[in-house]
Amino acid sequence: MVQLGVGLEIISVAALALLLKTDSSTWMTSGILFVYGIGVGFATAQLTQVVLADVPV
Repeated sequence: MVQLGVGLEIISVAALALLLKTDSSTWMTSGILFVYGIGVGFATAQLTQVVLADVPV
């Protein structure tokens, strides 16, 4: 899940860098940011669990 999330984040950031212009449509920008949000959701939830597993009680 972490790899999928980070992959979606990378693809979204690359798409924003390559496709975002001053006259870009709101729908395109929103779609890319939606995919980025899904990636953040996948990666963050799992990484939090991994980090907290190493914290002593």
